[in-house]
Amino acid sequence: MTASTLLTRARAALAIFLLTAVCAAAQTNTAEISGERQSQFRWELFSALNRVNFDLPSRTFGTPNFGRIFSAKAPREIQLGLKLTF
Repeated sequence: MTASTLLTRARAALAIFLLTAVCAAAQTNTAEISGERQSQFRWELFSALNRVNFDLPSRTFGTPNFGRIFSAKAPREIQLGLKLTF
């Protein structure tokens, strides 16, 4: 295998990684209620940029659908949480 072939494959792998990377954000707010009691509010946002995360292509060689992508992973998701410590 030549160096240019390895470089081409490395670039392709990097491009696939960057296209499928998930952008996430999170925020936590902690407040003291009284004494040892605390409340913590947390929100998390997955796929913040709402980019399409395609599933794997069809891997059945010799069929007309070989290499085609028919579905995508979950779109933007938001998760909220409240934690009380006493």
